[in-house]
Amino acid sequence: MKVQIGKDERDRVLAIEEDHFYDLKAKQIAPSKLSQSVSAFANAAGGEIFVGIRESQRGVIKERTWDGFSDVEEANSFLQMLNQIAPLADFLSTTFLECEDETGLVLKIEILRNAAITKATDGVAYVRKGAQKLPVDTDEAFEKLRLDKGISSYETYKVNVRLEIIENSSVTLDFLMGVVPLCQPSCPVGDFA
Repeated sequence: MKVQIGKDERDRVLAIEEDHFYDLKAKQIAPSKLSQSVSAFANAAGGEIFVGIRESQRGVIKERTWDGFSDVEEANSFLQMLNQIAPLADFLSTTFLECEDETGLVLKIEILRNAAITKATDGVAYVRKGAQKLPVDTDEAFEKLRLDKGISSYETYKVNVRLEIIENSSVTLDFLMGVVPLCQPSCPVGDFA
């Protein structure tokens, strides 16, 4: 879908501070590299990526210019990449922005927070932290991501402890007396007074 925007909105896009929710990319970025950013946003709180914004730096000053795609077809490789990493995604939407007196179309990719883990084309999941993407490349980090997204929960973890420790624990006795008041501490669970 194409959307015509005014110069005020164009200026807001060019002035976006890249952070946990926003990223700007030149149209020359490789689709595989962009897939890492899409994965990072999808595995965090979501966000927006604008593809077609060129950035140059003179000393400490960043200059951004609108440098969009000549037509929708020129962005096909990015749309194919999105379909590859999330074929049935209802959490991704794309819009082409055009502005009078500007060159080409800027691709806006909106990524919503969702319950799925999205991997980039390299097979690695990424998460967005500040203005960076970090790979989820260890078992511990992947399990933390599963917990963060609600796929796993601490309630399903098994605790490896001897039964005698639990049976004779003051915490267990307090729990039984407070939550299950009909049970005597010495009776097996399920036997009621």
